[in-house]
Amino acid sequence: MLTASSIGATHPLPARSDWCQVAGPATSHCMVDSSDEACSTPLVPERSSRRRLLIRCSKRPRVSTRALKNYTGDVMNFEMAAELAAAETGIPVETVVINDDVAVEDSLYTAGRRGVGVTVMLEKLVGAAAEEGRPLSELVTLARSINGAGRSMGMALTSCTVPAAGKPTFELGMDEMELGIGIHGEPGRRRVPLATAREIAEHLMEPILADRDFTLGPVIVMLNGMGGTPLIELYVMYGEVAKIMERAGITVARNLVGNYITSLEMAGCSVTVLQADEELVRLWDSPVNTAGLRWGI
Repeated sequence: MLTASSIGATHPLPARSDWCQVAGPATSHCMVDSSDEACSTPLVPERSSRRRLLIRCSKRPRVSTRALKNYTGDVMNFEMAAELAAAETGIPVETVVINDDVAVEDSLYTAGRRGVGVTVMLEKLVGAAAEEGRPLSELVTLARSINGAGRSMGMALTSCTVPAAGKPTFELGMDEMELGIGIHGEPGRRRVPLATAREIAEHLMEPILADRDFTLGPVIVMLNGMGGTPLIELYVMYGEVAKIMERAGITVARNLVGNYITSLEMAGCSVTVLQADEELVRLWDSPVNTAGLRWGI
């Protein structure tokens, strides 16, 4: 699985049967994992030793793809793991940090923007390109392009409970919601009264559309559940998001609705919009067979 950020592989890329991806940074986030993953304490960054072990001990060791999102602890641990694994195996590593969250910048958890929903799209798109046998340099360029072309924002109706903490990360009243939450249960940019699906969609889409012009071509949109919201409610939310994009003159080429990058049992959702082109749409449509994504097979 390519979870969004750090790509390590031999160059040029061997046949697809020799390629693997190492997932991270922490258990309980991504529902699209397709490769070996060491289970860690939910929402707690893995130590560099575990990441190094996975890079070294992959079933297909000629190629390793490692992954992280832009959270300070994750970045630090993965960089250490990559350096150690490279010294022991000779596998070169390139880093692309995903920072698509428009909600907050320079929070207690990150330097710069957080990495969230674009993670899932990058996994799929760069993974499809890798299976075509593209060299590492092209995969890195593609990953950086995808990162720059995507924007996300999320909201929550409840907090999540990290098992190690044993209590909710933050408290929300029955008539409140949190805008701009992170995938580790971090509080967002502001707390507002509970609103309708239409109003929530406007709260999420306004910052996304203000941060980038998405009218220049087709887009791929993901309406993601945070883990505790029923699928039918996610489709209601997507319907409102689609109306906003139609009014804004944005063409939706593909969409994805479901729980794909979650925060344990948190009730809520996030929206990710990715500026695409014919090539990205083709890569999106290419066959995929993972726990969370499956089509074209």
